[in-house]
Amino acid sequence: MPTLRPTRFISLALVAALAAALLAPAALAVDLAGANSDLDLLKKATKSRGTNADLIGYLDAAFTNYRDLVEAPDKPADDAPAEEKAAWEEANKKFVKARDKFRGDARKLILKILTLTKVQNETNKRDDVNIKAANILGDLGPLLDPKGRSSLSKQIIGAIDKKLTKVKTHEVNSEHLVAAFAALGKLNDPKSLAWMLDKHCHANEVKKQYIIAAHKAMILFKAVPGKLRHEVVSQFVKVYGGVELQAERSSTDPKDLAKKRFWDDIKTDTIPVAQYYAGKPTDADGNALASMADFTAFMREHKNMRKAPWADAKVKK
Repeated sequence: MPTLRPTRFISLALVAALAAALLAPAALAVDLAGANSDLDLLKKATKSRGTNADLIGYLDAAFTNYRDLVEAPDKPADDAPAEEKAAWEEANKKFVKARDKFRGDARKLILKILTLTKVQNETNKRDDVNIKAANILGDLGPLLDPKGRSSLSKQIIGAIDKKLTKVKTHEVNSEHLVAAFAALGKLNDPKSLAWMLDKHCHANEVKKQYIIAAHKAMILFKAVPGKLRHEVVSQFVKVYGGVELQAERSSTDPKDLAKKRFWDDIKTDTIPVAQYYAGKPTDADGNALASMADFTAFMREHKNMRKAPWADAKVKK
């Protein structure tokens, strides 16, 4: 009877496993020294003639480092000697301090890059870099606690209010604005939504791009309290109901035509906000409400804050 040779099959299985391991993408830990070195390169690039591709590459590295920093030193077992535990506590304290400093420095630098400019012929050549920075700031949300998200949101609002709206050397790129406002939506601080409603819910045609950017961002917020949702829809009905009526007038008056163009430009991003915060209501035929006139009637019929769609779901204790 021939002798079986199972080792051959084990060998083939081992080879297959090794090949799979080699082909799989490796999750590399990031050390603080390397992270700080990469951040220094990004900082230098903002002051030099670095290309947009260079800056975007350094920004990607900064975000990866922020997210994938190596964990704190391994904690000793419960029965480890007191000296070992004390040494770990000291090492861990130093690690946390250094890690938090790196992350704070990274956020500060990325915020600066959000409004970085290189103006030529009344055009900012750093638009792509600004947009990348905005996207990263929004993506930091899951890595921050509520206090951190609120603080970062406040800083982004400051950058928009104090810098982007004050630009005189060029027109701020609309995609840059959309990305900056979207970062606030992804960070999901209710105060940012209230700020958008207060500052960017209006019919000033000169600020049209800011209105559109804010409206696009508004539908990114999650778990918004019923009182604020009601306030959003009420404000939209109040501000844009009249704009819609003016736009629908059959008139050749230049002022009326301008109103029509304004409404045509913003309504695609305005109606969805009312739909979103009103709970996506439908008419008797099951069609989504699609005009401010529809929402004006809807708000008259839904005044009770204790009922749908404004009542917040009760959390079971």
